[in-house]
Amino acid sequence: MLHPKTNSKLFLSLLFILSSLKIYAQDGTNSPYSRLGLGDLVAPAYAHQAGMANIGVSYTRPNFINNTNPALLARTDFTIFEGGAMMGFKVLENNSNVSQQDFGGNLNYLSLAFPIRKKWTMNIGLMPYTSVRYRDQFNQNVVNSNFTAFYDFQGTGGLTQLHWSNGVELFKNFFLGFKLGYIFGATTKQASATLNSGVESSRTVLVQRYRYNDLTFEAGLAYTFKLNDKYSLNTGLVYGINRDINATRFEALERRLLNNDLAILADTLVNNAKGTVTLPEKYSFGISIHNEYKWLVGLDISMQNWSNFRDFGRNDSLRNALSVGLGFEITPNIYAIDKKDFFKRATYRVGFNYIQNPVKFAGVNLDEFAVTAGVSLAFNRNIAMFNIAVRAGTRGALSLIRENYIRLNLGITINDKWFVKRKID
Repeated sequence: MLHPKTNSKLFLSLLFILSSLKIYAQDGTNSPYSRLGLGDLVAPAYAHQAGMANIGVSYTRPNFINNTNPALLARTDFTIFEGGAMMGFKVLENNSNVSQQDFGGNLNYLSLAFPIRKKWTMNIGLMPYTSVRYRDQFNQNVVNSNFTAFYDFQGTGGLTQLHWSNGVELFKNFFLGFKLGYIFGATTKQASATLNSGVESSRTVLVQRYRYNDLTFEAGLAYTFKLNDKYSLNTGLVYGINRDINATRFEALERRLLNNDLAILADTLVNNAKGTVTLPEKYSFGISIHNEYKWLVGLDISMQNWSNFRDFGRNDSLRNALSVGLGFEITPNIYAIDKKDFFKRATYRVGFNYIQNPVKFAGVNLDEFAVTAGVSLAFNRNIAMFNIAVRAGTRGALSLIRENYIRLNLGITINDKWFVKRKID
């Protein structure tokens, strides 16, 4: 007789090893608009969700971790590990026929979910929350002179969230959950000017450094209506509370040598002043229809009140954000086990995403449109999944800067059956 025994120590060792790696935000490409607010927002979705426009508020399959709605963790009744990476290619252009190409890639998330008892599952994960990465360089005439100056604006960093989530099934098909997060990270922004006189040996640099750390909280619920023996209607709701997160601010004006960037003069303007940065409340609603393990079509709508954003009491002229995602997935035959049926048990996904970004620059709305496609390839009778998702989109306007990008998400999902030891009596 065969007896399964889960090797939890191996799971914990794997998590410990991977958690020592650094998690970075987004795809590592240049994003000029990330200089505003807290930077570019990162969707709380894993690679298997990215293939269908990041939806996940109303439904998840039991063999995946849902990072969008903590209530749906209760649909998972065994231990699951997920890890993911992201790569991107981007072209920046404007109506002056100026363009720039950029490529980057990063480790993106780590997550472990495990059941505490029947109908109660816990999740611990690490994932980027925002991303700041930009560099803009140009020459411009100096007013009332015959000289020009070279300007260099750059920024790096972002916020990361370590979260602890729980989901329970209170009664049949009704799920409730919460996510307690710890946000931490830092951003560095520099603005420098160099006079093009031919004799200059130094440049002037304004340095701004921010550090953040505080707790966040989200609550979610979901309910599934059985329409008949085949089809179900799923609904979900997630609410993230408004939070003033702790921050420190440092600013200095420096004079740096051009040949080695060494600061020869420095004047500290703000020395690690303590304050707060507002993280606005967020609402997400989802609805979907599915035939279990065969197909699903779903719609997610999220809103966040970034007009309430304050940075040490200052308004960064942001507007409220809106995201609409429409996704579809299908699995031809999840129970196919023959090698020749490998692609029949894969899950295929497509989606469309519209995002009204909180950034509004020079009166121009920087909306984003994207199409997505993805696949989850199943190995060892669906115990391990290799998830691939591609996202192609555009953001901004040619009158300013338009970003055209292609983003590749890669993820792996392993459930605890992978680590089952079997012995014969």
